[in-house]
Amino acid sequence: MKNYLLILFLILGLTSCKTTAQTVNHTSEPVKKDNKVNKILKEQESFVPTDLNKELGYQELANGNIVFVFSPELYGISGKLKVFIEGSFNGWLKGIDNKWLLSPVENSNLQILELPYYDVAAPGNCGFPEFKFYIIHEDTLKVEEPASKTNLPGFKAGSNHVLLRVQDNSEEVVSAQKAMQVKKPLSDFNIRNKKHIAILSNVRQVPATEMLWRGYHPYKISRSDLDTERTRIELVKKLLKANKINSIICLSGNEVPNKRESICEYQQEIINAGNQLNLNSSYNTVYYRSASKEFQEQIAKIVHFINKAPAPFYVHCRLGSDRTGVVSATLAALCGAEWDEILEDYQKTNEMGTGEYRSYRLLKYSFERMLEKEIDNVENLQQEVTDYFVKSGSLTQEDIDNAVKKLTSKD
Repeated sequence: MKNYLLILFLILGLTSCKTTAQTVNHTSEPVKKDNKVNKILKEQESFVPTDLNKELGYQELANGNIVFVFSPELYGISGKLKVFIEGSFNGWLKGIDNKWLLSPVENSNLQILELPYYDVAAPGNCGFPEFKFYIIHEDTLKVEEPASKTNLPGFKAGSNHVLLRVQDNSEEVVSAQKAMQVKKPLSDFNIRNKKHIAILSNVRQVPATEMLWRGYHPYKISRSDLDTERTRIELVKKLLKANKINSIICLSGNEVPNKRESICEYQQEIINAGNQLNLNSSYNTVYYRSASKEFQEQIAKIVHFINKAPAPFYVHCRLGSDRTGVVSATLAALCGAEWDEILEDYQKTNEMGTGEYRSYRLLKYSFERMLEKEIDNVENLQQEVTDYFVKSGSLTQEDIDNAVKKLTSKD
């Protein structure tokens, strides 16, 4: 009986962190019977410190809110501290916005911050929110960003904490972690095989289009640690000519080649003809700010460029995964591609084997923010994406119709 009362007392909570914010279940997935997380995580009515939530760095409450939990003893840190949260949900903001500042718990060394899940729902590369503690020592201004201390499978991505809820499946993160560790040597590829060439170069035709290709940067070295890099870039250069590319959309700005890099003659002719568009886009813009004026203006510039420049087109950033992934997915949607086609194409980049991985949830989050609804509730993707840009005033229906005609025409 005493044990029962003790358990009841803990459930009801020893301390309370008050909030009036309501949670919006923006990226919910059905609870799975084989869910690996439910065996580990338990919701609390109000925050109660436990060894588990200290280790994980957070606690989910029954009202859907998340309490971030920082225990200095766990990380071997002492002194007067200001502790912030940085993560996928705030652009890895480093200690400059008090919205993300934790508060000390009375009669404890702990610091906590309670937020509605919607505020921290933006996924990292593993497909779920990722975060770290950003710690400023007030006496010395020394900064620390300690790695997650947990060894629980699925709750850590690289050195980051992973925020899973009771309904989420940790096995998805475990699979993502394995994929992030894959670095394929050149010997894994047969560069006479078209399929292998497509995987290695990350160059392929965008779904629902005839005149749009997407892929890796044609000259910038991004992964010098891999023996595939020079061969990959040489293949991209050759594929520009093989696919008769006449115009290029570069999403990583006008980058000047260094002494180890060179622009091939074929691309230089495109540049000289004024048929290369250089845009400075970003990871945060395409994934987390897809409903912003900034993203709308970038897509508008691309559509206007498509309407005046000669086809076929090649769109790229550095790796051809994030900026290229979202922009090519948006153009594919405007051209009538189905969501399943777009997702399949997006995830092909993971096959390159560069030690990088992008969960489909990143692209899903981007589109759901843009359309303000869950992707499963979108009846006509082409129409809704078109309406989004037209209603925003960034493009006209005629702008989009002309670009779609140009990208889907075989002539």
